[in-house]
Amino acid sequence: MDPAIKSKLVFMGLLTTLVIFGVGVAAGAMLRPLAIIPLLAVVLTILHVQTQFSKWRERFKSSAVTGAVRLVGTYLAQCVFAGVTYLVGHGGARLFGRSGDLNAFGPIDIYLTAGLLVVGGAVAIIVMRLTKQITGDLQSILSDLQTDIEDLQADLGDITDDTSP
Repeated sequence: MDPAIKSKLVFMGLLTTLVIFGVGVAAGAMLRPLAIIPLLAVVLTILHVQTQFSKWRERFKSSAVTGAVRLVGTYLAQCVFAGVTYLVGHGGARLFGRSGDLNAFGPIDIYLTAGLLVVGGAVAIIVMRLTKQITGDLQSILSDLQTDIEDLQADLGDITDDTSP
């Protein structure tokens, strides 16, 4: 891999990690409700799958059950990560004198997770383009589709031959 591309990938990975960590810490520091942790975990799982799309596609191709189990495991791991970052922010806010009850779940929580999804999704798309995963995946999908079409045409030809007088 080209060293320039590799350095861009490292930078994008660090930037994404800092943004994700920052959102979790900010949610805890702003005393957002605990319900934001599963929302953040969903976004983190989506971003994880998106950046490693070809691996996840192969997992589901080989066995849907195994893919689903791994997806649930990834979600649970992301819940732990989101919870830890939330607790870091919440503990820091309490340590530096912010007191009060947790805020009620509101629109800011949706905006926070949607913003993370948009920023993280954009970075993931850039990373995928840099690694050319999208091109390889599209070529693979088109190749599989072409094979399926040829098989279907052959099957239809067999049916037509069987029913001709």
